[in-house]
Amino acid sequence: MEIPILADITVIFATAAVSLTICSRLNVPEILGYLITGVLLGPNGLSVIHALHEVEMMAEIGVVLLLFAVGLEFSLSHLLSLKRPALLGGGFQVAVTALVGGAAVYLLAGKNMNLAIVSGMMVSLSSTAIVLKVLAGRGETDSPHGRLSTAVLIFQDIAVIPMMLIIPVLAGSGGNVYTALGMTALKAVIIVGAVFVGARIIVPKVLFHVAASKNRELFLLVVVLIGLGTASLTYKAGLSLALGAFLAGIIVSDSGYGQQALSSVIPFKDVFTGFFFVSIGMLIDFQIYAAFPIAIVATAVVLLLGKSLISALSILILKYPLKTAVVTGLALGQVGEFSFIMAKTGVGSGVLTQEHYKFAVAVIVLTMAVAPYAIRYADAIAMKIVKLPFSEKVLDGSQSIFTRPQKTFTDHIIIVGYGLAGRQLAASCRRENVKFIAIEMNPETVKKEYAKGTDIMYGDASSIEVLEHAHLETARAIAVTVPDPLAVRKIVETARKEHASLHIVARTRYALELGPLKKLGANAVISEEIESANTLVAEVMGRYQTTGVETKSTLLPGVETRNITVPVGSDMAGKNLRLLDLRYRHGVSVISVTRGGKILSNPSSDFTVMERDELLVMGSKSSLKKLGTMLSA
Repeated sequence: MEIPILADITVIFATAAVSLTICSRLNVPEILGYLITGVLLGPNGLSVIHALHEVEMMAEIGVVLLLFAVGLEFSLSHLLSLKRPALLGGGFQVAVTALVGGAAVYLLAGKNMNLAIVSGMMVSLSSTAIVLKVLAGRGETDSPHGRLSTAVLIFQDIAVIPMMLIIPVLAGSGGNVYTALGMTALKAVIIVGAVFVGARIIVPKVLFHVAASKNRELFLLVVVLIGLGTASLTYKAGLSLALGAFLAGIIVSDSGYGQQALSSVIPFKDVFTGFFFVSIGMLIDFQIYAAFPIAIVATAVVLLLGKSLISALSILILKYPLKTAVVTGLALGQVGEFSFIMAKTGVGSGVLTQEHYKFAVAVIVLTMAVAPYAIRYADAIAMKIVKLPFSEKVLDGSQSIFTRPQKTFTDHIIIVGYGLAGRQLAASCRRENVKFIAIEMNPETVKKEYAKGTDIMYGDASSIEVLEHAHLETARAIAVTVPDPLAVRKIVETARKEHASLHIVARTRYALELGPLKKLGANAVISEEIESANTLVAEVMGRYQTTGVETKSTLLPGVETRNITVPVGSDMAGKNLRLLDLRYRHGVSVISVTRGGKILSNPSSDFTVMERDELLVMGSKSSLKKLGTMLSA
């Protein structure tokens, strides 16, 4: 039996594989490869794909899985820490962008108020899928601009709800908007409450029992069920699928099984997210570009610049440095996928005409295509902008002023980034009475630590002015622990240019960063990939060399020693050495026992052997082998 959708999927995969290969060779963002695939195969290209509706459905699943994966990397505490940038920064960005965009359309489109309101709402939204995918691919999700972008995107996803309710009202078919908004708000409160209950009580217990079964297929099934089920419930309650998937990810993340769930979901997420970008490419109609080339390009350019500027201002009012504001603004400059849905709703309600819809799609897709490049070159653009004659308060962020250490520092350590690694280094400095100054981009962390008396300041360490306030010229060493690879490079480069003899230690996630950081002047580079690999090899091979390879005894010929670990569930666990009588029955003597990191030498006959005990035993090769077999029985 022929399955049409299967043939379409095969063609999409084949074309996407070729497109992505070409993009990889040309160092072009992979998103463009998917867009090209959609253009070629869609109704405005070769018209190869016929199951357009099914492709759109899979695209929706891709967005759901993407947001679910993002939620898995968050936690409730992390989400709550973003409430200020989400509410204040996101609220400012959405409100001002909608107001300015709507006013422009009102003046240019014959003072059509309904069209102006819908257009303003549409341009205020950014692409969650593109921004988070590009940031994740660049390892910048946990960077300052990554956290701020995520916070604003969360607010935008929530703002979609009242926006979608307003459109039918503008057309005169929406009933009482206040009643609808009130019901939606009530549903939102109930759902958020359910998230807290689920994250703290229900889901951890469910996943514990599922994980205890050691059935990977069951674990994956339950995780996907939680993600898709929560998204479906929020959608039926009037909220967005994406928001529900994000909240579901947070629920699983707080259960303690987030990383395992993330590794299970990522392959599905990547495949279905590809469908989303292919479906966007299918919307591109070159006829509309040919009909209005100048108007579409001019609108897209003005929109990208204007929205990036407003988004940057929304970060500046949070008192972040100018560089962070510019990078975040450029990341949020494009128009998002929810704008397509709003445009379709506007057409269905009669607020937008078909010509308006086609023009809007052409502009939105163009901004989406530019978005990966805007994010890629945002740091370079920001570095040129911060060289302009702005005030110190704007450049460094006003929060840095009240946290600058006033005392004199010499022969100290500068710690850039006050996360886990930074705090551990600071604790070690305190124990050894070594002076240090920490530089951190999270204002909440700075306020909290500053109140405790920690010598910490708020600022972007890639700025020479910030490093000078940290007394770079008299420092002995600088430790760069921030997760953003581009920021690490810039900080190392700046520090080396200003201090030739400074000892620079940089932490990075990826082994590929070792060479570039060394060239920029780092004395030592600690790669998480290499360190974890070395630890893994040392631990595994160390176990093998002490348990699988016999060590010749220097005391008696023919006698060997070996470390043997008592397996979980062993019949010998829970019995004392007198009852086991290893020496008489098996010709083996227990020299020492390691339990919980503590070593007990020459244990007595009353000593009870427990699971996971590490026994250092002595005997002949055959006796030791027999003992290991019995322990495993």
